[in-house]
Amino acid sequence: MEELAESIYEVIKDYRNHDDVFIAKQNIIEWARQFEENDELVLTELNKIIKETYVSREKAKKLVHQNILRLMQLYRYSNVAIFLIDTEFIDVQLTHKSQPSILILLEEILSEHFQESYIKYKEYPKKNYIYFDDILASGSTIGRDIVNFLNQVDSSGKFFHQKLQDNEINLSIRVFCLHTWGFEFQKYRIQKEFNEKVMKKVNWFWNYEIQNHAKFNNQKLNIAKPVKGII
Repeated sequence: MEELAESIYEVIKDYRNHDDVFIAKQNIIEWARQFEENDELVLTELNKIIKETYVSREKAKKLVHQNILRLMQLYRYSNVAIFLIDTEFIDVQLTHKSQPSILILLEEILSEHFQESYIKYKEYPKKNYIYFDDILASGSTIGRDIVNFLNQVDSSGKFFHQKLQDNEINLSIRVFCLHTWGFEFQKYRIQKEFNEKVMKKVNWFWNYEIQNHAKFNNQKLNIAKPVKGII
């Protein structure tokens, strides 16, 4: 079990270091002991899963960097400064939520790779709107924020959902991980609130997919189902 704990520790050792949280190998062992005689089994499975799914701070920066390059390609920008002038990164979540943390990473990436900053261009008129988050599970937060965003009006009194439908603005939602059931529900929510054209104008991108829609065929939901009962 020591070796398993060490292997897991090497993957997650940077977890919340920037918040002065530091995990030790012993923390992992103590956590596993709650499963009693199954502690080693749980750590064995966790050791497999976490290597595939854990997003470290550095990995998150790489994913956000890739997103910026994809967005520039999607909206046909060759110059990052022009892209940033035209683009607003939506910042509506509370300070302890994921979105503000991702935007901090974004600013670091822009400085490190492009010697640029999105913050200095905030006051420019915008036509691209980007919503970053870590995960879409039920999607209720993202859905609420996007509906609120699209119900805004510009200085001339035109609704943003109408501007999106008329190709006056672009809207892209970028998450690290997405649940298919929550995703379909939020697409339906946008369609019901506005219309199908608006729903189809929203661009979505995700890095990891959890297939858990009960009405879709061949969903790859990763769960363990006991073959026999305990007794």
